[in-house]
This record gives sequence, C-alpha cells and structure tokens, in this order.
Amino acid sequence: MGQTFGIDGIPVRLTPGRKGPHDIRVEWCAGGQWRAPGYRALGTLTDILGENEDWVYQYGDGHNRLLSYLDAAACFGVNHAERYWNDRG
Repeated sequence: MGQTFGIDGIPVRLTPGRKGPHDIRVEWCAGGQWRAPGYRALGTLTDILGENEDWVYQYGDGHNRLLSYLDAAACFGVNHAERYWNDRG
C-alpha cells in the first residue's frame, strides 16, 4: 500500500483505509495537501462533464454516454471502458 501515481497530471495515492482490513483510501493532492475526494467532488465533476457532453452530443445524450462510460469503468476497469469508448469514436 502507499502507491502514488498520476491521473492526467493530478497526483493520486492509495493508503490503507479505516473501515476494515481490505479498505483503501484514495487521495489526491490539492493545494499542496493530500485529501480524499468526497462523493460531492465526484458528483460535481460528473454533473459538469455530463452537461458539457449534452452540448457536444445534441439531443441530450451526453449524460447517458458519460454514465455508460463510468458504469463500464466500475464493472470492467478503466482500460476496458477506454477501449470501448475509443472504438465508438
């Protein structure tokens, strides 16, 4: 545990969580401090990205596309989701 890496230039690390023996805590570095992104931050990003995608893909399909990507990433891993969405264009 204690793995540190970057996602699109954002420093991210995994540390042991407090909920149980297999729990992990995901933290990102914001303002020089390591902190766990809360569900509110993730929800806000999802909302903003979904609304933007609605503008890009007319007929209001952007939120659905984004949620499908997130579902694929959660179920099968981000690499699978990336391949699937890159193949769709």
